[in-house]
Amino acid sequence: MDFDIKSFTYPGADKAALGQLALTLTKGQFVGICGRTGSGKSTLLRLLLRQYDDAAVSIQLNGVDHQQFSLDQLRSRFALVAQEPFLFSATIAQNIAFGKPLASRAEIEQVARLACVHDDIVQFQDGYETMLGEKGVNLSGGQKQRLTIARALLLDADVLLFDDAFCSLDMQTEARILDNLITSGQQKTIVLITQRLTNLNKADQIVVLDQGRISESGAHRELIAGNGWYARIFKRQSLEIKTSG
Repeated sequence: MDFDIKSFTYPGADKAALGQLALTLTKGQFVGICGRTGSGKSTLLRLLLRQYDDAAVSIQLNGVDHQQFSLDQLRSRFALVAQEPFLFSATIAQNIAFGKPLASRAEIEQVARLACVHDDIVQFQDGYETMLGEKGVNLSGGQKQRLTIARALLLDADVLLFDDAFCSLDMQTEARILDNLITSGQQKTIVLITQRLTNLNKADQIVVLDQGRISESGAHRELIAGNGWYARIFKRQSLEIKTSG
């Protein structure tokens, strides 16, 4: 994926959400996108999914402008996990298989294991046939997020987009899920938008946004050596984990 953005301003806004920005994401990579609140992280995903179109925005998928695809064709390439989980009044299995209703129980259980939620599910009396209340009220916040992660993994999408989708999980669970995704052999591109930097040390590429522009880019070691915003926040978060432990 190649992003070539001259600028982007939301309709009705006075200030540009993104300035001049060029970015290439390589297939099969684990890419972390971070930065201060309001730096334009989620805006990148909205433009990628064509929630907004703009003449000053060019995004190429395998050399083809993403506006050449129909919305269904385009969005079928991506599986988005948002910060706020959305669940239905249906069984756990039906919630996981929402985007692939003919999935087998083995497929459903496989992605539940990758999302580190299988052990929670089998503790319920009815297991995968447990009925969920409206918006999954009988689940914890972390269980809801892990179910929506499992749902995304079941889709036949080339790219997994996580928009701060681990915020309700502890750091150990987040690390286990990321390890599972990296080692699962699915060869999917993983794009993780996060405020939590301590699990980005395994990313192939890290992009730091500041006021809609790329301020830093590279692997974890490179950014630590650069001693910029990423290094300062990473060290601060790492220290907080040690002192709280």
